[in-house]
Amino acid sequence: MKNDYPTLEDAGIQIPLNVKEDLFREGWDHSIRGGNLTEKEHFKKSFRYGFRTAKLYLNEVRKSEGIIPFPMKGKMTTKVRRT
Repeated sequence: MKNDYPTLEDAGIQIPLNVKEDLFREGWDHSIRGGNLTEKEHFKKSFRYGFRTAKLYLNEVRKSEGIIPFPMKGKMTTKVRRT
């Protein structure tokens, strides 16, 4: 099954002048496809800007379609004393 992911041009996003275009595009594509920041190269400024822009874009698309996010699930740990 092939998915059609939006490009920067489809979303109407302009690349800022203070970032590297190729890294920004890589960050955008990585985020749109659901990737996580795991590699050393993913923490470069231009890549992170593209990654974050895609995340914000996806949030806006979901809001416009009426999809509400669920609250984050918290983790709770307890200690039990043995008597």
